[in-house]
Amino acid sequence: MSLRPVPVPCIPEATVRVARAAFRKGCLAMRIRDELGSLCEDELFASAFPRRGGPAWSPGQLAMVSVLQFAEGLTDRQAADAVRGRIDVKYALGLELEDPGFDFSVLSEFRDRLIAHGLEELVLNRLLERVGELGLLRAGGRQRTDSTHVLAVVRTLNRMEFVGETLRAALEALAVAAPAWLRQVAVPEWFERYGKRIDSFRFPKGADARQRWALAVGRDGFTLLQAVYAQDALVWLREIEAVQVLRTAWVQQYHRDEEGVRWREGKDLPPGRLPAMQNLLMEMQAAKEPLPAICAQKMVAVAGQTDPSPFAHLAANRLGRRIGVMELSRSWAFRHVKADPVLRELAQDVGFVGAWARHAAVIPRADTGKPVPWTEPLADEDVEVMAGYVLTACLVLTCALSGMRTSELAEIEVGCRSRARTTPGGGAQFRLPSRVIKWKPFGGVPDEWVVIEEVDRAVGLAERLVDRAAARRCSAAS
Repeated sequence: MSLRPVPVPCIPEATVRVARAAFRKGCLAMRIRDELGSLCEDELFASAFPRRGGPAWSPGQLAMVSVLQFAEGLTDRQAADAVRGRIDVKYALGLELEDPGFDFSVLSEFRDRLIAHGLEELVLNRLLERVGELGLLRAGGRQRTDSTHVLAVVRTLNRMEFVGETLRAALEALAVAAPAWLRQVAVPEWFERYGKRIDSFRFPKGADARQRWALAVGRDGFTLLQAVYAQDALVWLREIEAVQVLRTAWVQQYHRDEEGVRWREGKDLPPGRLPAMQNLLMEMQAAKEPLPAICAQKMVAVAGQTDPSPFAHLAANRLGRRIGVMELSRSWAFRHVKADPVLRELAQDVGFVGAWARHAAVIPRADTGKPVPWTEPLADEDVEVMAGYVLTACLVLTCALSGMRTSELAEIEVGCRSRARTTPGGGAQFRLPSRVIKWKPFGGVPDEWVVIEEVDRAVGLAERLVDRAAARRCSAAS
C-alpha cells in the first residue's frame, strides 16, 4: 500500500446537520474533533509507506480512530463498525454519511506498520502537544507518554474477542453435531456468556475485570476440551474443525498448571503464534530445504537498497500458502514469524532459492557442450513470465508455418485440435479449425487449415499454458 496524502477533510454539511440533531449537547467523539481538530496529517506517516502500490486508507484518520478506540475500549471489529455506522465517529473523521468505512484488519496492519517504522509514539505525542496547547495539561505535571500502554490495551481487547469467539464457534458447532451431549456438558452461565457474538457487547473496564473475564473464558474452554477428550466421549467430536481450532488457540493463549488457568502475557506468548508455520520450518530445516525466493526483478530492486532486511529475498506469501495462509506478508503474524530463530537459521545456513525447477534437468550447453541445468531456479513470477514467452513463441510459429493471419490466429480455441488422420502414403495429416475473417461477414466463417505436425504440437502446448477458466482462445493469455 502506498501513501497518497490528502488534506484534512472538512466535515460535510449533511454529517454536521445529522450529528448536531442527534447529539444536541455533543459527545466525546464530536468534542475531540471540535477541540483538537485532526490530530495528525498524512505527511507525518510518509516514512512508513512505500512509494508504489495501491492507495492506503488515510493514516491521519486511522490515528483518530485509534484514539477513539482506546478511549471507548473497542476491539478492532467494533471500531470498524463504529466508523461504518455511528454518526459521531463520522463527524470526528469528516466522512460522508454513506461512507462504507474499512475492514477491521486495517487497524492491526496500521499498528504493525507504526511499530515496524518506529512511529508508535507519534500519535500520542501529537495528542499531548495539542492538549498542552489548549491548556488542558498542567506545566510540570506527570503525564503518561508510553504509547506501548495504548497498544497493549488494544491488543488485549482483540485477544479477548478472539478467545471468546473461538469458544463460541466451538459451542455452536457442537450444538449442531451433538446437541444432546452438549446439554449434559454445558453449564447455565455458558448460554448467557456465549449466546451472542462477543463483539455485540462492551468488555468490562479495568485491567482486573478484563483479566477475570479472560480467565473465566479460559476455564470454560478447558472444561469443554476436557469433556471432548474424555475416554467415554464420542471420538468423532475431536475431529470437528472448530474443536481443533479451540484446542490450538487455548495452547497459544492460556497456560494451565497446579495453580489453575493463567492468561499468557508478553514473552509467555508462543513466538509467531502459528504452530503450523513452526512445524513447517522445522521440517525444512531437517531436510535442508531452502526458503522460497522472490523473482529476479524484485532481486534487482533489493540489491539496490542500502540496508536491506535479512528476509528481503523471502517469498513470504509462497511460504504461507504451504500452511493455508494466502497473504502472509500482510498478516499480523508475519513479524512474529520473522522473529522465529528457525527461520533465521534457515536463511543463514541454506539461503533463498526459487521454488520452481530447483532440480532442473541437465542438458549440454550449445557453445561448450558442458552439462548444465536448463534453467536457474525460478520464483512464481518468473514462471509466469517464462510461460508468456513460450506461449508467444507457439503462436508465432503457428502463424509462420500455417499461413494464418493474426485475426484468424486469434480465433483458435482451446480444444479445437482434431485427431491426426492417416494419409494413403502412410503419413499423418493435421487439421486446425479456426475462422476466416478477411472479406467475410462480421465474425467470420468457420474453416479448417491443414497444418504440419510442428504446428499441431505448438497449438497443443499453447492449450496447456492458457488458463482454461479465464479464456477459451489460445491467444487470450498473450
